[in-house]
Amino acid sequence: MAIVKLAVPSILSFILQFLVEIINMFFIGNIDIERLDGIDLDSMWGNFIGVAVGWGLAGGLETLCSQANGNKQYEMVGIWLQRGVVVLTVAFIPITNAILYITEVLMLMGVEEKIAEYSYNYLSCVLPGLWFFLCFDFFRRYLKAQEYFWPCLAVNGTTTTLHVFWCWLFIIECDWLEKSAGIATSVTYISNFAVMSHWLNILNLKKKMQILQLPKLLAWHQKILKICIAFSSNAPPWSA
Repeated sequence: MAIVKLAVPSILSFILQFLVEIINMFFIGNIDIERLDGIDLDSMWGNFIGVAVGWGLAGGLETLCSQANGNKQYEMVGIWLQRGVVVLTVAFIPITNAILYITEVLMLMGVEEKIAEYSYNYLSCVLPGLWFFLCFDFFRRYLKAQEYFWPCLAVNGTTTTLHVFWCWLFIIECDWLEKSAGIATSVTYISNFAVMSHWLNILNLKKKMQILQLPKLLAWHQKILKICIAFSSNAPPWSA
């Protein structure tokens, strides 16, 4: 029963996350089948290129945060979170480049040019919110490592419900078609991030994050930085 009690919030949270794409498909599918095909393809590409990488990094972060919390090194829990966000931001640069070339990739795979363009239109509008979506998952793992399971479910439940309204507003009322679905998705992802940041304040967890302790945050790559500076000045790295 303990496993079920811990697992149910995470299961429901994942279901709500995937419902966002299903809602998009429902609205677009009632307008144009070809645009629905485009959204299906870019969801596949976005999951393969962006979500898989982000969730893989988040899994490593969860392990490190859980170890630090179990060892009562509460300060390190927050530092690992911040280091993870830095790594995610760096990794997001090639992810962005891969997403921006989705039209060429799909056409090389034999997809029709029109459908490939629909895919690009949708995914380029999702892109501004994708970093926030992946960062939200980092926050979720950070909370799970400290045995906070329900806040993520509450946030996902609220923002996924609102996503229906955003889709209605942008797709039906504004008539922006596949671009509007991408904009609605970005709004939902950014809302997830914003509300979760508020939850961190409510749970009083930002004190653990030690945001201003930049030396500890950056200590893991200080040696690499010294080596880079030394090579750029043609001096041996151990001379500093």
